Amino acid sequence: MNTAAGPRAEALEVSTRRWVRWLWIPVVVALVAAGAWWLGHPAELPSSGAKVSVTTKVGQPVYLAALGPEYDGRRNLEVTKVTTPVDAAMDGAYVEAWICRSGSIAQTTDPSRFCDEVVPAKGNPLHLGGGDQMIISVVADESGTVEVGQLEVSFREGLQRGTQPAGPSYDVDVRD
Repeated sequence: MNTAAGPRAEALEVSTRRWVRWLWIPVVVALVAAGAWWLGHPAELPSSGAKVSVTTKVGQPVYLAALGPEYDGRRNLEVTKVTTPVDAAMDGAYVEAWICRSGSIAQTTDPSRFCDEVVPAKGNPLHLGGGDQMIISVVADESGTVEVGQLEVSFREGLQRGTQPAGPSYDVDVRD
C-alpha cells in the first residue's frame, strides 16, 4: 500500500521461493531408492563355471561340495531356499542341498566322517569362511547321467536378501 511517504517496507520484502522448501523430497526419494537397491543386492556368492564329474552306483547317494571352504571371507547367511536344477531326462534322480558343519568334503558317500553335523540347507544358517560348507546329495533309482546345474540359493544376510547362483555344475554318472 502506498502512503504519502511512498510504499511501506513490508511491500518491498522479497519472499523466499516456494520451490526451495520442497527440495528435500527428491533427496529423500533418492536415499530410499538407494537403500531399497542395497537391501536386494548382497555381495555375490562364490560361483564357478566348473563342471564336476563323478561316478556312483544306482541307489547309492553321493555327496558333493557346492559352496564353502574355499571362501576366504566371513559371511553368515540364513538359507531360505535352495533350487537344484536337474536334467529332466533322468527320472528317479533326487538332489538335495545340505550344510556340513565344521568340516568339508570334495565327494563322498558318507559325509558324517568329515562333518560334525549334516543338516538340511533350507532354514539353517551357513557360516561361509567359518567352517561350514554347502553340499548336495545326488541319488538315482536307475543308471544314466544326472546333470545338475548351478544351485540357486535364496538367503538373508543381515538386512539384505538375495537369490544367486552358487557353486559348480555337476555330471553324475550312475551305474549298476
